Amino acid sequence: MTAEIAIMNKSAIALAADSAVTFNVNGEPKVYQTVNKLFSLSKYEPVALMVYGTAEFMGIDWETIVKMYRSTLADQAFDTVAEYATDFVTYLDGNRDISDEFSQAQFARMRTVSLFSSIRDEIVDAVERNLSQAKMTPAAVRRLSDDIVARHHAIMKEKNDITLVDGKPISIARVRHIRNTYKSVTEEVRNTVFESLPMYKKTIKSLLDIAVFLLTKEVSIGYSAGIVIAGYGTGQVFPALETLAIDGVFGNHFKFQRLRTSAIGRGNPAAIIPFAQSEMVVAFMEGADPEYQNKTSGEVGAMLDGYSSALLEIVFPGGVASQVLQSIADLNAELAKHFEGEMSRYRQERFVEPVVRIVAGLPKSELAAMAESLVNLTSFRRHVTPDAETVGGPIDVAVISRGDGFVWIKRKHYFEPELNPHFFRNYFRGEKSGRRASS
Repeated sequence: MTAEIAIMNKSAIALAADSAVTFNVNGEPKVYQTVNKLFSLSKYEPVALMVYGTAEFMGIDWETIVKMYRSTLADQAFDTVAEYATDFVTYLDGNRDISDEFSQAQFARMRTVSLFSSIRDEIVDAVERNLSQAKMTPAAVRRLSDDIVARHHAIMKEKNDITLVDGKPISIARVRHIRNTYKSVTEEVRNTVFESLPMYKKTIKSLLDIAVFLLTKEVSIGYSAGIVIAGYGTGQVFPALETLAIDGVFGNHFKFQRLRTSAIGRGNPAAIIPFAQSEMVVAFMEGADPEYQNKTSGEVGAMLDGYSSALLEIVFPGGVASQVLQSIADLNAELAKHFEGEMSRYRQERFVEPVVRIVAGLPKSELAAMAESLVNLTSFRRHVTPDAETVGGPIDVAVISRGDGFVWIKRKHYFEPELNPHFFRNYFRGEKSGRRASS
């Protein structure tokens, strides 16, 4: 996991990211705190990229991919940040050096194993719970398996089909191609994961459908990465930001989703946007931890239901009609919803809006300091609690403005810069001779 943040106002956007990455080694988490997650996307234009979630795409680390793309982009510029995002996903979609057939099959297998394993564990848990009540015959296990698989099938079937890079929904023909391409992989994974667990033939067919849904619908079961592209297009006076969920390439189609577009304007002078582990930023902005907020709302609802039941027992010891009970339950739900809405409004007016108003007028240096402090707050919280330190290490900070472009405020290197002057000469090679014409 990670902690990242973007803070924007009319003058600039500040980006900050920690350096922790978690690997799974023989089933045990191993955390390293030296990974780069914040990059300039262009050597010439004021636009950056941050990554969170998985550290790799199709088996290649994101730093390598970003720098390959930057080399391909050269000095080409786009009018908007959204166009940079589109060009980046187009590059990922079409680059078979990154996603060859072998890596596509491996990634499809990994995703299917993850999903099928979670379904198997759910079935096993259900069987173990029922063992104390009755003897679980093979037929009973089949029925239980069918019920659980059918529920997953129904939920995933209702998800939206993915949208391809060209903005069009995935076609029926391509879905059929995906099914045929990975049918043998799915059957292999099913046999490995479920082994001798008894199942109906229709349940087995539903599992094949679920595997296809996983690759062709807006479903995410681990292994996805978040991509933040932020800065200025050549036609933008104020900063903007695009957030994408990147999944993988399967059957030569790229599965991704546009999550969020944020732009500063005259009617929206500032924004504070956390990514990944955001609970400390939410607590800072809203005056209460989100988990505490959810607990409070849940307890209020439970208290209303408990009070109503106790009162009815006193007033009507013989019981009341089911219609009355339902009406009271509906009223309690409305009261709980009203309470939650009022508390949300209060947090917005009392805590969030005053901070946003101050951020709207902050100079660049203060934007950078605030971004670093909020990421560091999450890191410190992880350090002094029993939770795994999945946020930590040096914090990279950059500020992007219309006039000054991309400026590093803090940046770690895995080498000593003063011992490697050639690195910086190579990085800026070609700039003195003039920029190439945009293609």
